[in-house]
Amino acid sequence: MPEKEFIHFLSLDLEDRIRCVFETKSGRVLKIGGVQYETLIHNEWTPVVRYDTAHGFFHRDVFLRRGKKRIKAGWRIFMFLVLNQV
Repeated sequence: MPEKEFIHFLSLDLEDRIRCVFETKSGRVLKIGGVQYETLIHNEWTPVVRYDTAHGFFHRDVFLRRGKKRIKAGWRIFMFLVLNQV
């Protein structure tokens, strides 16, 4: 199954973006690998927050300074995305 990537820029200066990675088959999305907000810092794309199921459950990874991250599980996040059709 081919993996595809979708990028949507959030600002006119092209320094903020949403990146979504997913798998497709016959034009249908089978699995979403993650949705991530990234910002350009010192000419390098830096993750700020990511939503995925990499640890076996739906959760949010919040990236802190110096590459550390904090995992936050939550059905509230899931319900927000579903109710707002994000």
